[in-house]
Amino acid sequence: MKFLVSSLFLLICLLSAFGSSKDQIQSLHNQAYALLDSLPDQAMELAQKAETLANAKNLYFEEANSLYIQAHLHREKNEFGKAFITNLKALELLRPLDEQEAISTYISIALNTGEILKQHYAYPEAIQYYDEGIDLALTHNIHKSTLKLLYNKVTALRHNKNYEYALEIINECIEIARADSNEYVLISALNQKGLIHKDQGNFKQARFTYDQIITHEFQTERSAKYIGRAWHNIGVTHLAQENYTLAIHAYQKAAESFEQVPGTQDQFTTWLDMALTYHKMKDFDSAQHVATQALASYPDQSLLPDNFVLYNVLSKICHDLNQPDNSHNYSQLYVKENERFLTQQKALLEVKDHYKMEVLTAGFFAQLQSEEDQVLLRRYLIASILVTLLFYFVKLVKRKQLQKMLSREFEKLTFLIF
Repeated sequence: MKFLVSSLFLLICLLSAFGSSKDQIQSLHNQAYALLDSLPDQAMELAQKAETLANAKNLYFEEANSLYIQAHLHREKNEFGKAFITNLKALELLRPLDEQEAISTYISIALNTGEILKQHYAYPEAIQYYDEGIDLALTHNIHKSTLKLLYNKVTALRHNKNYEYALEIINECIEIARADSNEYVLISALNQKGLIHKDQGNFKQARFTYDQIITHEFQTERSAKYIGRAWHNIGVTHLAQENYTLAIHAYQKAAESFEQVPGTQDQFTTWLDMALTYHKMKDFDSAQHVATQALASYPDQSLLPDNFVLYNVLSKICHDLNQPDNSHNYSQLYVKENERFLTQQKALLEVKDHYKMEVLTAGFFAQLQSEEDQVLLRRYLIASILVTLLFYFVKLVKRKQLQKMLSREFEKLTFLIF
């Protein structure tokens, strides 16, 4: 009886310690989330502390969440190689867990991992992560995640020029969104469908799709954002067909919409494309005016070629306006940003080379396990060779001893004969 009471007391103490550890880790996570934007370095320290504590207590879900926070912070600092590896570690921790919360987190991290790969033009690899997330979401009936993953898969398929398959999936998304009255997914899917038609060169069909967005009776307050995107994309189709006046009209309509949601990537892109169009029309003053507006919001944009091409555009505009010093300065800024981007790409390529990303997409830690198995195999072979050599050495020694013994016996026999 005394033993039973002692065991029960010990169990309660262990459970209490376990619970307090989880609470402590959750508290660290909450503190880190609160500092993500204002003090990212401190948020990273808190997330790393939580990871260490969770690892010591074998709390895999909490450890994975700690890594998830770290991956987000790496992405914000454009450290995509580190973000990629951190995501993979988190996925490996979550893979054996079957709780709904762990599965939802796994899907989110798979989505983010696909985004990193897609952003760096590794479209087939990104699609593999999206497919893994889609399978999980369908299996566990996580409807919202399924639509989000399908949409992102379509964007990767479009960039990979797999247009027919992309159209097939996006049409399914549109039907599901309409049935669910999911306005956000519906409008996003229509926009993506228009982009697919545009990339195929079906400009009339693309504009028809964008018009469906403009004439849609919105239930959301964010209608200006979506209408602005639709007008911008209509401008892109006119620019592709060299209908510059129609393109400028569409971009101006987009700019008017984005005035209601200033400081966005969409507004920046519209100004940039409008500057390009004015430049093609040889209206250099208007081009410079609009490009300068884009320049003011450039620091808020991601380090991508589609964004820092602004410096190249400004360099050309200033050259045509006979402003050589400004032209040179902008060209130097363009080169500098390009070098920054290439350095970033190099970091991700180093990760890809080191971890063999093509194999890794089917399972990062499966590849690591394979490498561990190869190490064990090499050790086994070396041990086998050493044992074999030892066996032959012993056999050789015994043979020498036998030869000496036979030699002595032969000498005795010879003495007796003579």
